[in-house]
Amino acid sequence: MYSFKCRLYFEDKLAQLDYQAGEETKALRDKLTSIAEENKQLKSKLSNVMKEKQNHEKKITQQASKLLATINELNEERQLGKALRNNQQQWQAKVAKLEEKLTEIKTTKGEAKSREENNSASLEVCKEQIPMYLFDN
Repeated sequence: MYSFKCRLYFEDKLAQLDYQAGEETKALRDKLTSIAEENKQLKSKLSNVMKEKQNHEKKITQQASKLLATINELNEERQLGKALRNNQQQWQAKVAKLEEKLTEIKTTKGEAKSREENNSASLEVCKEQIPMYLFDN
């Protein structure tokens, strides 16, 4: 009888342990399934993030290229502006010199005309004073 009770006791203990092991196994399998699903979702997110990163890097590269082109254009325009300002200054200097020369020429011409008028008037005075028979030749 003692052995029968012992046997029942141990069989009961074995059944309890078997049940607990089954429950733990089920819990672990459920947890494993949950972790596997979470892992799958994280891998999917990682893949999406990597694609986004590549897209952003591509956009950054394109924007950097555009920026470099714009900087080059800006530098060219600055150089062109500088050259145009220098050219304008040179032309303004030439025009100023030509205006100065024109003023000198007008002054010289005016003085020459004034002298010519004076000479012409002097010649008329001289003609009046010189007898006419000298001019009849």
